[in-house]
Amino acid sequence: MHGTSGTENSQECEAFVGKLAVRKIPGVGRVMEKMLREGLGVTTVSDILSNAHLICGLWSEVSQLHLIGAAAGGAGSGRQSGFSADKNADESGDVGRKSIGIERTFGTLSNSSQLIAKLQELCERLSEDAENASVGGHTVTLKIKDVNFKVKQKSFSLPHA
Repeated sequence: MHGTSGTENSQECEAFVGKLAVRKIPGVGRVMEKMLREGLGVTTVSDILSNAHLICGLWSEVSQLHLIGAAAGGAGSGRQSGFSADKNADESGDVGRKSIGIERTFGTLSNSSQLIAKLQELCERLSEDAENASVGGHTVTLKIKDVNFKVKQKSFSLPHA
């Protein structure tokens, strides 16, 4: 969590961070917050450490490292302790880029040809970004969120070469 390094009194810092809602941890959204609250009674960062044994039994190794690492005062990635759950990670815990994407919010489009033109523009930008980053892809996912925040997504995977 940001803004906690350099604090003169680490106990003060731990007490402050411990009182924060789990939702304040980067990567903890509504769904994980609800699962922690309703499943384990975990509502604060300090609750995560108190229930680490339960979290380790119920969540994936990556999620465990993230939650417990963040609650212990790290970035939550597992890197601060010198290990990573990803088998492709190097000694620093860095796995490199695993995906590339582009998301934009735009106004209402009145017909399908406008939507297709907008999607073509986004695809071209993404292609340029991927080329600049020297990465390729295997799966393309289109995610659309409507005005009521309902999300629809469709993925298409290319055959392996």
